[in-house]
This record gives sequence, structure tokens and C-alpha cells, in this order.
Amino acid sequence: MMSGQWYSCLDPDLEAMRATARAACHAHRIMAPEDRGAMAPSLARLLAYTGPGCFIEAPFHCSYGVNTTLGAGVYL
Repeated sequence: MMSGQWYSCLDPDLEAMRATARAACHAHRIMAPEDRGAMAPSLARLLAYTGPGCFIEAPFHCSYGVNTTLGAGVYL
């Protein structure tokens, strides 16, 4: 889109990003709450920024996650 091309969700790069996000969300969903803490490590790595004290309950879903920023103390 930045190059002026039409957006297509079928783009292989975007599909790869969605697959990564699906895997991170799945890992978060299936981890025992006492093991994942505030969020699964793979989900924490996926998100652009999470402020101190963020907590994400399962289930959580996102398409890409890489542009998601959460401020301090956010609870989802």
C-alpha cells in the first residue's frame, strides 16, 4: 500500500505475518494461566510495545499484532 499498490490480504508476506500472529495467539490461549503470566512470551514478542503492568486474558486474537501498542496497566 505504501508503494501505491492495491491492498490484497492474499499477499504471501501478509499471510506469513497472519500465521505468526495465529501461532502466538494460540500459544497464549493454550498456556496454563500460571505459566503464561501476563501474556505468553511469543505474544509479548509479537506486539510492538507493551507498557509495564499489561495483562492479556485468553483468548486474545489479532490479525498481525506487529503494530499493536499497549500502554501501562492495560488489561484485555
